Amino acid sequence: RKKQATDDDRDQVVPYPDVLLGLPPLAIQCLISQLIKQGSNKLVELLSLCKATRQAVLEHAACIVCNIAGIARSATLHTVATRSSGIVKLVLNGKGSSEELPNLLVGASRLKTGASSSRGWTSVQELVIHGDSTAGKKWTWGHLLGRACPNLQHLTLSNISFEASLMTSLAACSKLTVLELGEGVSISTAAERDASLLPEACPGLVSLSLNRWNVPLFTALAPQLTNFSLADDKLQTRPGSGPVEGLLLCTRLVKVDLTGQMVNGAWLAALQQLPCLKEVRLGEVEGSADDAGAAPAPCSWTLLQVDDAAHAACLPRLPLPGLERLQLNSVHVSSSSAADVSSQVAAGVRALL
Repeated sequence: RKKQATDDDRDQVVPYPDVLLGLPPLAIQCLISQLIKQGSNKLVELLSLCKATRQAVLEHAACIVCNIAGIARSATLHTVATRSSGIVKLVLNGKGSSEELPNLLVGASRLKTGASSSRGWTSVQELVIHGDSTAGKKWTWGHLLGRACPNLQHLTLSNISFEASLMTSLAACSKLTVLELGEGVSISTAAERDASLLPEACPGLVSLSLNRWNVPLFTALAPQLTNFSLADDKLQTRPGSGPVEGLLLCTRLVKVDLTGQMVNGAWLAALQQLPCLKEVRLGEVEGSADDAGAAPAPCSWTLLQVDDAAHAACLPRLPLPGLERLQLNSVHVSSSSAADVSSQVAAGVRALL
């Protein structure tokens, strides 16, 4: 009893909780989100200061970042991930044994939310898993994800294995719309073989980001995609693996981000054939003064962003007629002579008019 009285007195004499809890809910959420973004030690202080501030963090934190090792029994994590209000982004980082992530997901799938029959991390709508580049690929975890995160909308993976069991498990995530496969994701042979199951398991998946080009996975999802991003900087070194032909399958594509690629005329021609395409972001566009070619057909794009035009004279090759907005981050010229520079720039300017 004496200890309880001491704790109550301590909470009452600390002014910080009163200041925090006197703020409107939106202000509390913004403050806590900023502390999380900055990795501030103040967040740890709030969690340990008193019951009231700890409850405020658990109710308003929009993003929780945890190390995978040692959190399988984390009551705080489970409390945030199953709260009845708010959207939670959960980021799982770090190294761990082959059992760490599976145990965590098993624990999550057994949680029951209040008086409802729902189980799992019901408030987690975005999940980011940054595995270990060595141990992460040994984790057997994919079959557990669907039950652990039934309301998942956005899944991001890096340095971890993508197994066939994950695709069938994702069928439990009926709200999934975004899949990002980042650096170090290894797609197993079995997953490539069963990639055709993905459209049925994830009919609402419309956004795909790949750090490494994968033909079976892309081909399976292409007809339903509205957003696609590719950041494979080694694509040019793998003959025959280019995605140009695959782009023609993306009949619903609205946005495409190819800022990590070397794009030539074949890419541009394929992109112009996509009926719904509106926003195009490109990396380096190949070209020279000798291969400008015929003027492209008009397009209905709202944005064309080019990070690097390899030659000013290649600008006329871009689908500029009908374009609403053009963003050029850099343009190269092949000669330092004033006459050559002027003619190249003039050709580019005429293409914009």
